[in-house]
Amino acid sequence: LKVCSSLPRLAVHRGCASALFYSWFRCSREMLSSIVWLSPSIAPAVLKSCSNLLKGEVPSPSDRLASCLKASDGASCEGALNDAGLRVALAGGLKAVGEISDGAAGALVEAFGGVLEAQVKEIRAKAAKLEKALPKKAMPFFSEVVATLPKGEQPGQALRTDWILWQAMGHGYDAKALPALTEKVLRDRIAVAACAGEGPAADCALALQILENVDAYIAWELSIPGSHVPKKSNEVVQPFAEKQAKEAATRRVLMHAGLPAEVASQVATKAVLGMDVAQTLKELAAEAKKAAVLPMYVAPVAAKEPMKKGEGKADKADADGGKKEGGKKDKGGAAPAKGGAAVVPAGAGALGSFYAATATQELQWALLAYQIRPRTSLSAAAGGSSGGVASNGVVAERPQGFAGTWAPMGDGMPPGHTQYSWNHAKVAGMSEAVFATTWTPEGAGMPPGHTPYSWEKVLGATGASAPASSSKAAAPAAAPKAEKAAAAA
Repeated sequence: LKVCSSLPRLAVHRGCASALFYSWFRCSREMLSSIVWLSPSIAPAVLKSCSNLLKGEVPSPSDRLASCLKASDGASCEGALNDAGLRVALAGGLKAVGEISDGAAGALVEAFGGVLEAQVKEIRAKAAKLEKALPKKAMPFFSEVVATLPKGEQPGQALRTDWILWQAMGHGYDAKALPALTEKVLRDRIAVAACAGEGPAADCALALQILENVDAYIAWELSIPGSHVPKKSNEVVQPFAEKQAKEAATRRVLMHAGLPAEVASQVATKAVLGMDVAQTLKELAAEAKKAAVLPMYVAPVAAKEPMKKGEGKADKADADGGKKEGGKKDKGGAAPAKGGAAVVPAGAGALGSFYAATATQELQWALLAYQIRPRTSLSAAAGGSSGGVASNGVVAERPQGFAGTWAPMGDGMPPGHTQYSWNHAKVAGMSEAVFATTWTPEGAGMPPGHTPYSWEKVLGATGASAPASSSKAAAPAAAPKAEKAAAAA
């Protein structure tokens, strides 16, 4: 109306003023509807919260959802419905929705949008009065804005954290590096932030103010030196084009309005091509409304019951090495559990507890390997004899180094093997054709991957006897010694 009254030769009658106000109000309502449908914390959160409150009992009468909203403490709600005031307000506006079902998902979100619209109107009405009292300067400071608040009123969360207001610090330091937003838009923004308070309605009011003045915000973003298209130089080989800079600025502005990055990117791409931002948002909101459904209810995971006194004694016995309360060890074997699951004997100690806890993990094989060969990487590298007792009572020494990597201990098997896989599995390229002989040299041969030099080093380091090829190679050297001994005799 101020713009129209300043134009020459234009008679603004009461009917024309009403038409202009209705046009502005309709545009603002459509933008608010776009925010409601495209913001992840509003439409999706409202539908999911209603499904949680009804516990999947859909369809249901609107009265039942209304009672659930009033009685809820917010634990089953998400996003905007975490606000208790909005829950009560939505409960009072559900009569027009009728039955709550998938077909009524759109009407349910629209009802919540009406609740937000009423609260945003109240904020804008207060902001219009406060704007007149703001200091007339490029960018007022926070203290100056607080001084204009009604007596006794404290600044709300929206004003304390408003990113536009805090740009005043940078603008006061260097006005060229951080230019000011258009005065009219800036004063409107600060007034809305000062009267918004906190909560979802405050966020919607600030987001709506950005979308109503989106062109001014984009122009301000582009006026910042960091958004200017740089010149091609040694430091900038491929500078951004003007369209790319505008697309990035548009995307930043829309994300400041609370829109997700995917939506902001789609709108910014079309805005660079000349399409209207408000119209693009309206189309995306219409698509979201068509696809709206009440999500399937998923019951929350039941909380674990507190352990009763005495239930943890069995676990403590395992950790102490299988000792009973009296100090004696459990000599008897553990009986199998119900359902066929094997119970680890109490004598297994802490290792048994870990074995049971890692039933579905690969760590269980490492535990088995450690139980068969209790050693660490350092102790294995340092050497030391380790063997096993075979079924005939003979103590079998396992070779050290590479030769003993897969060597079994007595009647035992390497980790991960069964009796069948170790003694009967076929091995390609081996005459005996069993897995147990994979690393056994055949005659004068060597295990796969070794050279004569490397195998001699392995056997020399372990003190084991050389293979047949080494014995034959040493025979000529021993012959002269035998001849001299015979001559002396």
